[in-house]
Amino acid sequence: MVVDAGAHVGVYSLRAAKLVGNNGLVIAIEPAKENYKIFTNSAHNIIPIKVGLWSSRGKAKLYIKESSMSHSLLKDLGESFIVRVEEVYITTLDHLLKELGVDHVDVLKINVEGAELEVLKGAKEVLTSKRVFKIVITTHPPHDESSRAIVRYLISLGYNVKVIKLEGGVRVIYATIKPL
Repeated sequence: MVVDAGAHVGVYSLRAAKLVGNNGLVIAIEPAKENYKIFTNSAHNIIPIKVGLWSSRGKAKLYIKESSMSHSLLKDLGESFIVRVEEVYITTLDHLLKELGVDHVDVLKINVEGAELEVLKGAKEVLTSKRVFKIVITTHPPHDESSRAIVRYLISLGYNVKVIKLEGGVRVIYATIKPL
């Protein structure tokens, strides 16, 4: 079971679908209408869900940027590049997984343009119960402080965390459950 939070157009979801095979499942979560349309019928073992992940449930504004890879629930990130605003439904990962009857996640991939910590806060139940085995989070500038807060949060929930710094200030955060 793979959850792709911030699936964009489904590139990682498709790779994950091949890796998990016919008996596996990928839940691809993407709130942006245009991005979501691209991969809705891409593979039989991908469940596309058009919703934003957050620490609460309801509706929110999704700020659509010039680049389809930069849409965000956070307005303050690159405000000058906003071309329009979409109202989207938001939910927590805890609620979504419960609704889908998912009892564990092998890999949780998160790339949500600055909202990563909010997604994790909305997954507190599955994270504290150790039902998410591996987490891969990608952050981009200007989210340096956010990356540190993400690391602190995951460690506080009992995860081993490793951060890899890439070119251009990109950070990849890997987290795994600490052995008992």
